[in-house]
Amino acid sequence: MVTFQCHNGYSLQGSSKVFCQEDGSWHPPVPVCERLYHDQELSNRPELPGIPCEPPPDIPNGKHTGRLLDEFHFGTSVTYTCNRGYPLHGESSIYCTTRDGKNGVWSGPPPQCGAGCNAPTRLVFAELKEPYSNQTVFPVGRTVEYVCRPGYAQHLGMPPAITCLRNQTWSAALEFCKRKQCANPGDLEHGRAVVLTDLLFGSKVNYTCNEGYKLVGSSQRTCEVSGTRVSWSGDAPVCQRIVCDPPPDIPHGRHSGRLMDAFSYAEVVTYTCDPGHPLAGEPSIFCTTADGERGVWSGPPPRCGEVKCPPPPVIANGQHSGQPSDTHLPGSAVQYTCMDGYSLIGNTSISCTAEGTWSRPLPRCEATGCKRPEIENGRTNGLETVYRLTDIVVFECDFGYSLKGSQESQCQFGGAWDPPVPTCEKMLQCPSPPNIKNGQRESKDVKVFIPGISVKYYCDPG
Repeated sequence: MVTFQCHNGYSLQGSSKVFCQEDGSWHPPVPVCERLYHDQELSNRPELPGIPCEPPPDIPNGKHTGRLLDEFHFGTSVTYTCNRGYPLHGESSIYCTTRDGKNGVWSGPPPQCGAGCNAPTRLVFAELKEPYSNQTVFPVGRTVEYVCRPGYAQHLGMPPAITCLRNQTWSAALEFCKRKQCANPGDLEHGRAVVLTDLLFGSKVNYTCNEGYKLVGSSQRTCEVSGTRVSWSGDAPVCQRIVCDPPPDIPHGRHSGRLMDAFSYAEVVTYTCDPGHPLAGEPSIFCTTADGERGVWSGPPPRCGEVKCPPPPVIANGQHSGQPSDTHLPGSAVQYTCMDGYSLIGNTSISCTAEGTWSRPLPRCEATGCKRPEIENGRTNGLETVYRLTDIVVFECDFGYSLKGSQESQCQFGGAWDPPVPTCEKMLQCPSPPNIKNGQRESKDVKVFIPGISVKYYCDPG
């Protein structure tokens, strides 16, 4: 610590004491000394030295040098001293000055004689013993003792005291009181305890339950004071099994839990339907939870309906014997017919099964084709026995016969051929070719000579 004092005629602006900090700076900032009046101003204003001040204030445990004076005028200074055993705090000297040129005032407050330290800093873990707790100032060298606060116990070998040092600060307050420790909270049945930090005074513990259980009670406890010891606040919570209300009943059916009294988390019930009433939907539901508190069923129960078939399926180019108002129960049947020009392929009827579906396979209607055309004394180029629509066949006649009509014909809707199937007519015959002198014709085993056939002649040598 460094103490500053201004010369006579100068006023200290700032703190008279500054302390060296750990970072190398002074705190509070270094003050400045400002002159009250310039010499020329004093010479021009002779009335200033006559301005009076009130007598300087007395201080406990000390005295000042002006105690024998009756009047105090501008420029008069007094110095304070303290009685033995009482250190002086503040500026030891003050002097009579003026702020407005008319009235005298002292340059600053008088110093104090007494304690070197203010009241000690409040500690979290301990409080001052009597009578220190109500004292505001302490002399240098004074030691004060503490007592541990509730929830703390004294650290052995570490005295619970601090001392006022010569620099008017207190010695460092060590942690001479340690936090007491709560017992291990232990895990819950069907749950567990999570210690957030430690088991010492002021710490907290959280509780959670296993899946399928809900927490009843407070989810957090604190290690707090209980008489002369510490213990966990309140009572430990409990983990209760999450339960569901009984599953709903359904018409024409029953569920597997009808003889049970309670339905716990993850419990499964299965529904069955009476004969003749098919089950629609998921047959099983289970107890679950959406908020971790209340049990709910995983979904709606299934339904038990009446067995009947939907309207009979429609087939292309055909129709069935059913009517829109008909109810199709198991065993009923419908007949199928095809439109003109189409043939029914497959079963002519289908029936409603016990499961409420129509029997398979469905019949189908296919367009009628054409039978293989027959031509006397001729033939077609294909080998099929039935031809499809738009198929084309080519005709040709046997040897000795000529084609009358179109050589090609196409299969038409309804099984007809167009153009019509031609005919093969017997052609006219020529007599045997004549013999010639000195020559002969090609010898072939041809007995019938029809128009268009030719024979070749050869002459004898020479």
